[in-house]
Amino acid sequence: MFDLKGYELVRNFFDPKEILNESNKVINAAQKKKWKFIKVYHNIYIKDFVNIFCISFPFNNFFDAKILEKLEDINYKKKILEITRFNDIESSQIELQHNNKYNYQSSWHRDWNGISTGNVVLILFLSDEKGFKIVPKNNEAKLKNINVITSKNYKTGYKNIPKEYYDTIDAKGGDFIIFDAGLLHQGYAKGKRTHLLIRHNELKNLNKNDEMFSIYNFKNYLRPEAKIEELEKLKDSYNFNSNYYSFNKRIKSIFNLFFYYFPILKIIKYFFDFKKKKTHFHYSIFQ
Repeated sequence: MFDLKGYELVRNFFDPKEILNESNKVINAAQKKKWKFIKVYHNIYIKDFVNIFCISFPFNNFFDAKILEKLEDINYKKKILEITRFNDIESSQIELQHNNKYNYQSSWHRDWNGISTGNVVLILFLSDEKGFKIVPKNNEAKLKNINVITSKNYKTGYKNIPKEYYDTIDAKGGDFIIFDAGLLHQGYAKGKRTHLLIRHNELKNLNKNDEMFSIYNFKNYLRPEAKIEELEKLKDSYNFNSNYYSFNKRIKSIFNLFFYYFPILKIIKYFFDFKKKKTHFHYSIFQ
């Protein structure tokens, strides 16, 4: 399946309970101790907290949790090598992605600029999720004349592409999906979700690099003992310096809460989109 579609969904591979428990520790600590390296894509009001989408560097000792240990216990590496036919993997990124209770839908996007380049993404589902969409590799040619990705589609609406172009994944906790990072895909969740997203690259040189650790060959900056000052020097497209607990951001989150339940502008845009070329109700109760 991976050779044809560029992705594979593996059902019931692990018991998610222990990793979910450790992940919840990380989520709670990130909120209460205000971990700096969080991503907030649409901050809807939550009393005392923020609507965190993603926690970066979840292995860090800041959290006093055992996600890394539990990941090594399930040891999915052999299965990944079997699916991808890589000689070995190195792991350059891990994110604990989480929705508190509000609907989420991303734009159509790619995580890499090419297909079959040895870059894959793994999603370990820690709870049930429905709606993740992915265009399989054998449908790539159909996208040739469709301008799917635009820089401002968050506000203007997401491109509607024909349903026969993409597969929709309904996953259970304990499943995982691995896909070529260059495939077009769209994150989706109605209500709460929790999963781990891990970026793996093919490791062609079998000599172990001193800057890696664990059975998954994680990069050195993902180590539990990595210092905050070291993490701040890393380049990331996301600005981790935003203080979502500030008064101004909290006031804005209240407005977002109102428009989540009463998406007036989205309704207007929906009615004037006569050919329904776009989806408009992402981040709303009507998603």
